[in-house]
Amino acid sequence: MKIKSFNDYSYKEIDYSEYHKEFCKLVKFSEKEFKDLKSKLSCVIEYKANNVHFYKDKNDEFTNQAFQIEVSGVDKTYIISKKYDEWYLIEEVSNWNLKYSNRKGKYYICDQYDELIMFFVDKNLMSNEED
Repeated sequence: MKIKSFNDYSYKEIDYSEYHKEFCKLVKFSEKEFKDLKSKLSCVIEYKANNVHFYKDKNDEFTNQAFQIEVSGVDKTYIISKKYDEWYLIEEVSNWNLKYSNRKGKYYICDQYDELIMFFVDKNLMSNEED
């Protein structure tokens, strides 16, 4: 993992084709990772299986549903997918378009957990608790 100061973290907006291409690299979130993120966010957060996308296992076979984290804000929902090597994909969707989200949202990629946290700091979805 790269070492940076917190101020150096950033996340990048990507287009739908880049986002879609990355789904072959998904892995499952662990329960610990979900609980850690949930403790930091001040909104509704759920751990759920995506019924559309499958993740690749170590044998390069598509074996199961990709478990993602869904974060519900006031007017937006954020669907977080985890890739190998601590990379994260985020789909930002208007709550009105959530059911038909593909190609209607904004898409982001983060290359470390702290960048994922910075994303939610910028979206004002962090809780008041200290780390």
